[in-house]
Amino acid sequence: MDGLKELIKGTLRKIFGKDLSEIEIDEKTYIFSFDMFDTLVKRNCKRPKDVFLLVQKKSGFDSFYEKRIIAEKKARGESKEEITLKNIYEKLDGYSEDQKQYLQQLEISTEFEVCYPNSSIVEVFNRISARKIILTDMYLSYDSLVKILDKCGIHGYELMIVSGECGKTKRRGDLYDYALKCLKAKKGEFLHIGDNPISDYIIPKLMGIKSFLII
Repeated sequence: MDGLKELIKGTLRKIFGKDLSEIEIDEKTYIFSFDMFDTLVKRNCKRPKDVFLLVQKKSGFDSFYEKRIIAEKKARGESKEEITLKNIYEKLDGYSEDQKQYLQQLEISTEFEVCYPNSSIVEVFNRISARKIILTDMYLSYDSLVKILDKCGIHGYELMIVSGECGKTKRRGDLYDYALKCLKAKKGEFLHIGDNPISDYIIPKLMGIKSFLII
């Protein structure tokens, strides 16, 4: 485990130029958790919702971008649980059921097209021989996300937990508890790596889980 500790710290330090003493990776830390989007995987567009603009352009439905944003706000506002893409499209106004089905599949395929591996983090991921999992707050299905990970050459994870499928989120903290339960692990055995200052860093840290913020 000492060798693994130095490997992880050395690789992260090389990439980010940070003093990682605060992480205190020791023999009790043997499960490494990674965020997916903007950590392991990036999109070749400035903002996630730019995907909607691409769908609008491909489909020829000029008002799709605005309607898609409104639909997601409605779905989130009306649900106490995490939402799925299906939930969002149920709130999409102005289209027939056939059109909504077409647009939903087009959005999924467009997400797949724009995603590419974040090479520096994937390097860290691939060099870790200990247990690895992926935790993501995302409305896309598990199967859709697996296809994106496969495209990006990301394999060898023991488990991926998707917020939309389990109804729990990192930003609320209950997804971390759910992951620990699934893994039959303790908080001290866990290190989460991600890019969101709140859901990937502060929330787990407040819960007593080691976390590392990618900047």
